[in-house]
Amino acid sequence: MRRDELVTYLDDLLDIHGMADYGPQGLQVEGRGTVERIIGLVDAAPACVAAAVEHQADLMLVHHGIFWGPTQRLAGPFGRHVRSIVESGINLYAAHLALDGHRVYGNNAVLAERLGLTVVDWWGVTGGRENALVLGDVDADGFFDLLVERLANLN
Repeated sequence: MRRDELVTYLDDLLDIHGMADYGPQGLQVEGRGTVERIIGLVDAAPACVAAAVEHQADLMLVHHGIFWGPTQRLAGPFGRHVRSIVESGINLYAAHLALDGHRVYGNNAVLAERLGLTVVDWWGVTGGRENALVLGDVDADGFFDLLVERLANLN
């Protein structure tokens, strides 16, 4: 698949530009123009980049990208980290708050489903997007034991 088509698809699916975040979301580092292998990771730490290279990934799909807060100089450890991504040819795509608040694929929605919660409502404002947080309901009797059991069995 062409990288640009995949990026457009992910941007639209996650409404990546519809939610303000701490740093730029979406394609953070442009790599190869063709994507055949995607690796999903929590973040783009150096060990994660090494794993992506080892698994011959063309695109890293991460929750926590490499750009947070104020602009950083591409020098020292951060500069070496960015250079390692660029030199590998791997594309880096980050979806943070947009992924948290997605009603189907988002962390909040999937966690509620995996815990067996009934979604009662979507509420709150995150990154300028309303209704990005989930309110779940369970039977109060034995809830703590049930929660511990379900968390212990998540794979």
